[in-house]
Amino acid sequence: MIHEIGTIQDECISRLPRNLLVYQREIPEYLEWYNKRRPHMGLQMKSPVDIIQLNGSKVLSYRAHTMKSD
Repeated sequence: MIHEIGTIQDECISRLPRNLLVYQREIPEYLEWYNKRRPHMGLQMKSPVDIIQLNGSKVLSYRAHTMKSD
């Protein structure tokens, strides 16, 4: 989670004017791009949505399993 916060800061927030209305408009757009279209190195240059579509419930069950052990 910490890495994602840094990524959002570096790729989105730091490039925007410090204005709440701009943040309210731009951050949801960025998050949609980040989750649906942005390639992720840790996902073999696929987006999270691509992985879910390829693996379906396997990804969700793996995530639930790893969260229990934390």
